Amino acid sequence: MSPTLGHIGKVIKVFGDGDMRVSVNGQSWTFNPACLTSYRREEDANLMTTQHAKEPKSTLVSVMEKLLAQKTDGENPGHLVIEAAQGNIAKVQELVQKYPDKVDVKVQGRTALQVASHQGYVEAVKVLLQAQANADLRDEEGDTALHYAAFGSQPEVAAALVSGRARSEEH
Repeated sequence: MSPTLGHIGKVIKVFGDGDMRVSVNGQSWTFNPACLTSYRREEDANLMTTQHAKEPKSTLVSVMEKLLAQKTDGENPGHLVIEAAQGNIAKVQELVQKYPDKVDVKVQGRTALQVASHQGYVEAVKVLLQAQANADLRDEEGDTALHYAAFGSQPEVAAALVSGRARSEEH
């Protein structure tokens, strides 16, 4: 993967577990999103080429751009998913307090609990569980937050999810 370090690529597919297929210099690579840094073309117009101008904008790229655009809109309850995906615990806490009824909102078909679980953000998972996030909600492929923890190889998160589910069943 060293040929990709420091290069700009294009997301061509997002898998159900959150991993992304990225085209870099004409070759496809699969990455965990934690290994990637988002890049917006308008931040550096000098990198635009005629190849980019000719490419049709795929649905996936359009969806990703919309998701990234929500990052600046702190009033959007869907912002919770973005902050959870980035492990921003303080912002996650603020948003679940502000929008307690939106703790299970989905963005791109995934909840904040699912993306935090995949990325291994144990503290974010605990905050979401305390806010009554539903660990049993499924994405379009039938996967729950526990599946996401397994896909992301996050045993600490899996333990927190199982422990949180046990606590919620006591109530």
